[in-house]
Amino acid sequence: GRRRVASPVSQQVREGTLLLVEDNEDVREATAAMLREMGYSLLVAEDGEQALKLFDQADDVDLVITDAIMPGIHGAELVEKIRQRRPEIPALLISGYTGRTLVQRGQMMAGVKLLSKPFSGADLARALDKLLGTPRAAGPGSAVGPS
Repeated sequence: GRRRVASPVSQQVREGTLLLVEDNEDVREATAAMLREMGYSLLVAEDGEQALKLFDQADDVDLVITDAIMPGIHGAELVEKIRQRRPEIPALLISGYTGRTLVQRGQMMAGVKLLSKPFSGADLARALDKLLGTPRAAGPGSAVGPS
């Protein structure tokens, strides 16, 4: 895929457009606030149907963050549908129930990570950095090897 070359920055400013899908309004708003603070642009949906519409209208979505267990289209199924359109898109599945089969189905997919609720902004940032390969702020112990 296309890689934007990030200039070295002292803060962890991230860029990109994320599609956030979460049926619980409180969780959705809290997660959206964390993501905006990190610098991401957001498309926000409250269910899978709305997420697919937004995805189809959007020019560019870099990553999908979806609740694993939702009414209607669940998280892993949503990722599968979106990947029929963009096979390589990374996804983050958020779940309070890690043992559920719907969650396990998502974990079997390449380029999908699982984040358990409750999570902090730091947990979310680390998960996204693993999926998007965003360089974190340089500091002790974060040597960047040859790419």
